[in-house]
Amino acid sequence: MRLSVVPAIVVAMSARSSRRTSRTKKRTQETEIRYAKSSYLSEKRAISRTRYWHGGKTGLKVGTVLVSRAEAERSGADMTQYDLQNGYDANVTDPERVYFSSKREFARGYAGLIQTRDLDTGAVFRQGALYEVEPMGRIANDPDFDKGVSWCASRARIIAVEETNVNLDAYEISERLGPYMSWTDGSPIYKSGGRYLPSPEQIAFLGDVRAQALAMSFFPWTPVEFINAAAVGEPSGDRPNPRHFPDVAVGAVEAIQVMKEHRKRALALTRLGVTFSHDPRPHLVEINALLPLAGRTVLKDDDERGTIIAIHPRDGLIGTMVLTGVEVGGKCVMFIDAIAVTPEWRNRGIGSVMLLLAQQILPARVSFAAGHCEPKLAGFFSQAGYTVLRAGVKMILPFGDGPEIIDVGTEHSWFYRQGPV
Repeated sequence: MRLSVVPAIVVAMSARSSRRTSRTKKRTQETEIRYAKSSYLSEKRAISRTRYWHGGKTGLKVGTVLVSRAEAERSGADMTQYDLQNGYDANVTDPERVYFSSKREFARGYAGLIQTRDLDTGAVFRQGALYEVEPMGRIANDPDFDKGVSWCASRARIIAVEETNVNLDAYEISERLGPYMSWTDGSPIYKSGGRYLPSPEQIAFLGDVRAQALAMSFFPWTPVEFINAAAVGEPSGDRPNPRHFPDVAVGAVEAIQVMKEHRKRALALTRLGVTFSHDPRPHLVEINALLPLAGRTVLKDDDERGTIIAIHPRDGLIGTMVLTGVEVGGKCVMFIDAIAVTPEWRNRGIGSVMLLLAQQILPARVSFAAGHCEPKLAGFFSQAGYTVLRAGVKMILPFGDGPEIIDVGTEHSWFYRQGPV
């Protein structure tokens, strides 16, 4: 048997090469360790500098330790305040974690989702609170949001109470949460300006052209749950239902349906030559001749209230609406003082269009709108997106920690709307 002999110089070279490889590998490992340590320390410093907010149940105090849903359940705590932790679908979040955000407005959006309604009228008079928190334990990214906005830890301690009652309507909530929401394939649900983007399933089912046309029909930041409800013809849950609230006489039509009907009516009236204006001065005499049909309101020359008028090229003034805009608790509130349409032009959408145009003449977005009417007009205001209460029921003005109650007598019914139509 022959043995192959390796020259000594080759063996020596091989040994030196092996040592060099070993040293290189060691240096590489040391570099990786230094980099990992540096990254860890950098992340730790960044986390220590980051402020975190939590939108949660109102009434908590500085020093309160927020625990996870699972920990609360094990201790026998009231679980109602943890409902949001289930997400839009059951169990999409980790029940062993407490969630918070590095974006203040994102946390405010979640606080707005926590709502307390009046048990009789259905009016939302309190929402969640905004807290600044200090995470306790290791911080991890929330996998439901991939843009570094939502985080979680085993616990968190409240270090400041920022707002005790975050007052946001459904569209304002969507505006804060929507930029970080995505479909299951990772594509965004909204464009940067709030325009809805169809899901891959909707595009596959409807085709791209029809799906895009559907998306364009919604107002910016229309909540996904509104869109889903409209798609299957079910209520979104945003409007108080007479079956659940005893003081509600007629429930409001869904927001998306109201806007669809508004577009149809506005287009039909435009084709008939009807124009709308908010300058009452050239038509003051005609307005005051029409207003008695709606009550005792009279418009004066120096009246500071807002006015909408509808003009037809042949029939002249055919409708008017008078409103008062006030600021309550930092929010714009619109009170509808009177709305009147000539008998010949009723049931053709004049009143509905004026109601929708009215909020455009106020200096800020309308957070709450209300008025009172004869019970026989309940159907009209319901179709315009207002919840109508039973005659004689007092209205709650839902701002601040102690909501104001307004009485209008027993012959009229209050109607109200929270947020945009």
